[in-house]
Amino acid sequence: EAAAAKRAEAALRAEEAARARANKPLPGQTEMTIPPPEVGVTPAEATSTAKLPEDAFPVQRVPISKIEVHPDEMQFKLGVNERGLQPGSEIKGEWDPLAAGNLLLWQKNNGDLWLVHGHHRIASAQDQGIKAVNAQVIKESDGYTMNKARAIGAEANIKDGKGTIYDQATYFRFNPGITQEVAGSRGIAGRGFTIGRSADDNTWAAFTNEKISPDQAEAIASAAPDNPAAQVAGVAHAIKNPKAPADELKQFVRVLTLHKPTVQSAQGNLFGYDDSALRESELIAKHISSKTSELRKEIYALQSPANRPETLRKYGVPVNDPNAIKKVIANKNAEITSLEKSIYNPDQYDALRQEL
Repeated sequence: EAAAAKRAEAALRAEEAARARANKPLPGQTEMTIPPPEVGVTPAEATSTAKLPEDAFPVQRVPISKIEVHPDEMQFKLGVNERGLQPGSEIKGEWDPLAAGNLLLWQKNNGDLWLVHGHHRIASAQDQGIKAVNAQVIKESDGYTMNKARAIGAEANIKDGKGTIYDQATYFRFNPGITQEVAGSRGIAGRGFTIGRSADDNTWAAFTNEKISPDQAEAIASAAPDNPAAQVAGVAHAIKNPKAPADELKQFVRVLTLHKPTVQSAQGNLFGYDDSALRESELIAKHISSKTSELRKEIYALQSPANRPETLRKYGVPVNDPNAIKKVIANKNAEITSLEKSIYNPDQYDALRQEL
């Protein structure tokens, strides 16, 4: 709870002009804050694919005393201190100039140098009395705005696998110019993109306040990216059933999207589902999840040397025939895909209902 409180406080500070939603949330919804519309890079900056010469950013030796750290302006990370570090993430051990690599700095028009990427490394260097570090510099005079520099640093963190899923999702949420195609081409698409871009306000609030897990948030957002009603029901279901597998939750929300909301809110808008729709969605989701779970167990057995002989005999496949084994595994994966999509086929959906 303490961590969630710190994250919420940091999010409010980073968003600066965040404001509380005027209307009270509908049943099943979570209190939330709405960020200002302009936080990150512009669409033009986000989609730029201009090629730069390899020597555009030569490595320089820069005195640490010349480098300024401004985490509020240069990071999307939540819960960081004045050095841009999250508690417990400090680098341990002696300073190694080779392992440290190059920091990334942003030079303002007035000549000031701001740290873009390398907060942990510069903190370690400072603590050990290191006087200068290797760095590359991008300049405001060359068209690199503060927002663009900040985005470059965030994407570097994502590619390096640094920062939390909350940091990554926050970056994508407040940079709408970065499309799925752009994120994929840059190698930064993933769970963070799905949550940041597809979660509605209610799911986002539940995620950032840690009322639902990242896996649950991704399942809900990916299952109904343009369906707030289904996402609200998905969040409520996740909170009520915290141990439900993510694939089951995803299937639950998917099934709900096939139903029309029929419960009126106090404002008179159709925004909820009746008990019969919720119950049917839950049963169908559990049924499909149970079947796919068994198929995954069989795939694991086929891939495990210890269990493979017994499993292969079941399918009449020779142990020394790798191509035949791959074919069986491919068929099992195809069955899983077919089951997960069966809800969209009326005949298959009716068959599932008959099996309940």
